[in-house]
Amino acid sequence: MVKKSRPGSDKLSVLIAAGPFSTSDNLSYEPLNELTKNISKDKPDVCILLGPFVDMKNEVIEKGNCKMSYDTIFNEQLKFIGTITKSVGCQVIVVPSYRDVHHDYVYPQPPFDVKMPDFKHMHMMSDPCTVSINNIVFGITSTDILMHLGAEEISWNPPTSTDRLGRLAQHLITQHSYYPLYPPSDEVNIDYEALDTYGTLPVTPHVLILPSDLKQFIKELHGSFCINPGRVAKGQIGGSYAKMMINVNDVKTQSSVVQHTAAQVLRV
Repeated sequence: MVKKSRPGSDKLSVLIAAGPFSTSDNLSYEPLNELTKNISKDKPDVCILLGPFVDMKNEVIEKGNCKMSYDTIFNEQLKFIGTITKSVGCQVIVVPSYRDVHHDYVYPQPPFDVKMPDFKHMHMMSDPCTVSINNIVFGITSTDILMHLGAEEISWNPPTSTDRLGRLAQHLITQHSYYPLYPPSDEVNIDYEALDTYGTLPVTPHVLILPSDLKQFIKELHGSFCINPGRVAKGQIGGSYAKMMINVNDVKTQSSVVQHTAAQVLRV
């Protein structure tokens, strides 16, 4: 549980961003630098940052041209994020990805094992995780389940229905699972014993965060606010992230979070 809001405020501002945080042709992390500028300007209460932070699909890593250890790269970027967010009084939730080359390649994933005594505002979470922030429940996974479901789903869209992305996302809510697909995508190694324990949705979240390479969206599904913020870096250009503002004192029921929330997807 993370409790955070500005003193005397009934609003909760949340910034949501998913990696990769560097363009595919280098490890200079220019899109991350642009993102932190927006964090410094907007001063959100909470930042939810999802991996990959050191992307195994980055060309420098794939070709074996990286001259630093992966852990060193990750720790430097984490300290950079920690310094910026600490200066604006922002709480940070950090979620790993199966594409993080320096982390355990299994789903569900444990949190990053890092010691950051100078950055106690940074909270290392598992993938997936369910987090309560000021009594608003966030369901979070960095795994691209929407892409994986879309590749396997057989469905017929009625002439009046064109919401394929919403249909894919609602599988998670109706099946109470962060990964409702069997067999899994070839990209993902599933620990099914751990999935039964850590991969289920214990409650229907107020906000469900599902970063994907599919088109960014913000949708209302079964009373939940579902967001795909896109990627901070897409190939060799900057991508997108999402911002939310929730009137937490007005959220009385599951469905009312949609009525009292403003959200948008922005370019980096």
